[in-house]
Amino acid sequence: MKSPPKHKDNMVVSKVRNLHFSGSQSPRALQNVKSYLPTEVVDNMGRPEKEKLYIGKMWSQRCKMMLRAVLDNLGLNYTSIKLGEVEIIGKLSPERQSQLNSDLLLCGLVLLDDHKLILVEKIKILIVEMIDYFDELPILNISSYLSQELHLNYIYLSNLFSENTDMSIQQFIISYKIEKAKELLLYDEYSLKEISYRLHYSSVAHLFNQFKKVTGLSPSQFKNVKYKT
Repeated sequence: MKSPPKHKDNMVVSKVRNLHFSGSQSPRALQNVKSYLPTEVVDNMGRPEKEKLYIGKMWSQRCKMMLRAVLDNLGLNYTSIKLGEVEIIGKLSPERQSQLNSDLLLCGLVLLDDHKLILVEKIKILIVEMIDYFDELPILNISSYLSQELHLNYIYLSNLFSENTDMSIQQFIISYKIEKAKELLLYDEYSLKEISYRLHYSSVAHLFNQFKKVTGLSPSQFKNVKYKT
């Protein structure tokens, strides 16, 4: 019997993604999985080989959509996509990995393979999630939150971050908050008071002063400039 084609087939991918693989999976279910996947990505127990890839600068749902488009274009099957990572079915050859990275770079993303850079990216993603989904996460200070989630000492994380980004964790937080403030201002759906609350500022004045310090413009001046361009 011929192996299924290597390129993605919608029915095949749908079936694979809906299956949960574990040691207790029945022989019949494993045989079904084997029939849906190329033999080179199935181990001798019938379970699919999987590889986790880490993606840099992937901080939004839009980035996830771009990653899906890149994977689909390359015919790469995947089981899950989260901010900063994707689990693909099979193992990438060096050639395919190079092609994937080239395509990601065109989208402003990058494939990470250095463990320190991967950890730095995890710090960024945790900060992004804490700011974007503040009402769904426990209220903790940032040092406690990062240490708790990554199971590492905050001083180590802080030093690692600074060494690999040329900015401190606090500077990254400020930079990201101001970018989010710009985005929310242009939506024109929130008052400055509401934006300051959403972005964890202690007061409107705190947001106003930090925004002007970073951008050189007050929030209202920024809106006026953007509306004119």
